[in-house]
Amino acid sequence: MASTLKNRLRRLAQHDPDWAEAWAQRLPNPSTWVLPQSMGDQAGVAALREALCVASAQMAGLSDAIAQRLFAHVSMSFSPEVPLRRSFSFGGTEQ
Repeated sequence: MASTLKNRLRRLAQHDPDWAEAWAQRLPNPSTWVLPQSMGDQAGVAALREALCVASAQMAGLSDAIAQRLFAHVSMSFSPEVPLRRSFSFGGTEQ
């Protein structure tokens, strides 16, 4: 799954391969994680929990980086708190 994520990132940012590759190299590699033998292996469970927390933070960072790098040019012209108002007029009245 990690390799799929990296490949999709590279494809998404194909116009900026250096940026995509730098991020791909920073992403977690679960194949290197040592899994606990049992839930009784407290040190193993703690290490796995830490690895998952780090991976979660890395995914959040990647999500933010993608939004800023690839979609920053897209802006919302309205705020969810402000109701939308039509600006079309039909028959001289605004709706």
